[in-house]
Amino acid sequence: MFELENSLYNSKENVLNELLHNYGIDSTELQRKQLLGHIELLIEINERLNLTRITSIDDALILHILDSLLPLKVCDEFISCNRNYIDIGTGGGFPGLPLAIMSNNKTLLVDSIGKKVNAVQSMINEIGLEEKVKAEKLRAEEIPNTYKQKFDFVTFRAVAKTNILLEYAEPFLAFQGTLIVMKANVDEIELQDASQAAKIFGYENVSRETFELPNDFGHREILLYKKVTKSKIKLPRKPGMAKTNPFVARRA
Repeated sequence: MFELENSLYNSKENVLNELLHNYGIDSTELQRKQLLGHIELLIEINERLNLTRITSIDDALILHILDSLLPLKVCDEFISCNRNYIDIGTGGGFPGLPLAIMSNNKTLLVDSIGKKVNAVQSMINEIGLEEKVKAEKLRAEEIPNTYKQKFDFVTFRAVAKTNILLEYAEPFLAFQGTLIVMKANVDEIELQDASQAAKIFGYENVSRETFELPNDFGHREILLYKKVTKSKIKLPRKPGMAKTNPFVARRA
């Protein structure tokens, strides 16, 4: 298992503990070590591979760790279950790896860029989570048969408009599975389009929760959708169609 440098762990473990505590998120010492290990490895790898624009440890505690863990505040079953979870468009492993650290879910982190996937897998291995977490190169529209209706939880963070994400997630979600959409801001037009798309793709809108990050780092919204019936159209469509020809898209 990855050993943190004493300087980082000694200086930031208490800061991280207090930050999570202030948001009502309980964590163990091991979980905090793994969360900080992810950040340290990310910043190290970022020197040769562009995974993040956030290179300050203090900023990363908020914008990567805390931001990634906000779903724990709104989806109780995520942390209380031992199910299948996929994070689509994971980038440097967010929010999927922090959420995997904090739960017992069997986790798959996917991204369409192979270099990012390889970097995330190396971090998974270093942190010691390879038994329950893996990374894989995959486009959302190119889902293999083995992954269809397999996952109880799907997350997206800052990937696309919500109606598009509803389409991407549908083939992956098991019946009664939960889609967790993480956004900085959501306007009323996006919500209306998402509501119409949810009806097409077989979802029920469960909740919309809002948060403010500390240090004026911004507003966050989390939208939860439950898969309650079959999609009215066959998914996935051909690659690119969800973005170029989205359902209920509003055009000028």
